[in-house]
Amino acid sequence: MNRPKSPVFFLILMIGLLTILPRIDAAPLGIMVYKPPPKPHEIVAWRSIEDLRWSVAQFDSVFWDPRDTPSLRGQIRTNHVAKGKKVLEIGVGTGLLSLCSLAHGATSVVGTDINPSAAACARYNAERHGWKTKFDCRLVSKTNSGAFAVIGKKERFDLIVSNPPWVDQKPKNNFEFALYDPGFELLKTLMVGLPRHLNPGGRVLLAYGSVSSIKTLRQLADKHGYEVKMIEDDRKLKDLPEEFLPGMTLEVIVPPEKIKSSLKG
Repeated sequence: MNRPKSPVFFLILMIGLLTILPRIDAAPLGIMVYKPPPKPHEIVAWRSIEDLRWSVAQFDSVFWDPRDTPSLRGQIRTNHVAKGKKVLEIGVGTGLLSLCSLAHGATSVVGTDINPSAAACARYNAERHGWKTKFDCRLVSKTNSGAFAVIGKKERFDLIVSNPPWVDQKPKNNFEFALYDPGFELLKTLMVGLPRHLNPGGRVLLAYGSVSSIKTLRQLADKHGYEVKMIEDDRKLKDLPEEFLPGMTLEVIVPPEKIKSSLKG
């Protein structure tokens, strides 16, 4: 007669499995397992978000506030703007927008960040979710920090997304690069480079929650001959405080002839 296994047996079995599972990538099997972060980084929080099946790790000194991007994530989730697309996320942070894009059909994503902890965090999350081969995260140098500094001259994308820093102020540490864009240099270089890095028919979606930065975006768009429109948002800037949440999604529309002209260069 077979005797039932004791609770101690199952406890030992579980401990044994936990020592093995962190060494494998089980996400494609529908199983999520813990993997230790790469040294010297530390996980300070696990974040759950409705757009993703699995939680997201937040490393030390990496920005996290999903209230900035519900509208943009909604475009990815509901309107399938990333499906079948080659995507670029500028300022990747934890990788939230990149992960959402991959979860909803992006063929590949390139993410960039100036914060080494953010780049490591995004890579870690992409691997945990089973998208290591589809995600390429690149670290931006502080001495050459333009929006396309680590993007090849001939690299083009179908969709460019970003939750860029909103405030014209100088960062004092790596974390603050997510908050501050001194002189709006990141935004300026983004606008300059769009025709050279968009595929024909490509789209640009930005998340902003700052009145002054949206006004600056519009001014730069006028300068370059682009159009800016709010996506599915009835709020008026004149009725909003300087900084507001949730953030809104703005699309920068680059005229097709500018993209076509850049292809000849």
